[in-house]
This record gives sequence, structure tokens and C-alpha cells, in this order.
Amino acid sequence: MKTPIVTMLALVSVFFYKKEYEDAAQFTATGYWKGSSSASAGINILNRADGTSRIYFLASNLDTATAVKKLDGRYTVNNDVFRSHYIDSAAIDFIDVQTSHTTSNSMDGIFFMDTSRAFTFEAIKE
Repeated sequence: MKTPIVTMLALVSVFFYKKEYEDAAQFTATGYWKGSSSASAGINILNRADGTSRIYFLASNLDTATAVKKLDGRYTVNNDVFRSHYIDSAAIDFIDVQTSHTTSNSMDGIFFMDTSRAFTFEAIKE
């Protein structure tokens, strides 16, 4: 008598766990992200569906046309962890970004500039 009840409870638990997991919004990197950093600059990231990306470091006016720094690169997402590598056209400056936390519409983490400087950032998907 206990076996059918235990089996039924196990099936119900699996069903609800699977439903909850499927309903959870997963992180997708594509889109335009606006945020801030500990480097005292706005940080915006444009991620395209083909894996290419551009990062903008903005002054107070938040206009990407007048960004202090614009670098192009590529990104990957693995297990909801966003990683990207950017390099300028002269191959002198580079930035590496990695998230420590992501949701469907936000991410935060750390970025490294030229290997010697590390900064934190947070961004929200527009």
C-alpha cells in the first residue's frame, strides 16, 4: 500500500520541479545593456546574436557616440555565465568581462582592463 503512495508523491514532486525549472527565465546575453562600474564610468554593452559585442565606457552624458572608449569583441554564455573579450582596433587596449550573477534582465560581475586593473560592474537589459 505504501509503494503506490510513495510513487505518486515522487511523480508529483518531479512534475512540479520540472515545471518550476522550465518557468524560470534563463539568461540571454543578446541585446543592449546599460550599467555602471566602479571605474567611475557608465558601461554599456551591445551583444548581437552572432556572438559579436561592443562595450562602451561613457562619460556623464551617456551618449555612445561620445564614449570615452569603444571596443569590439566576442562573447560566450555557458551555464548563465557571460564572458567577453574586447580589443581596440590598434590591438593595444583590451578588456575581459565575466559575470558573477545573471538574471533574465540583469548581470553583474568584474572586468579587467589591460590585465592590471579590475573593476566591478552591474547592468540592466534595455
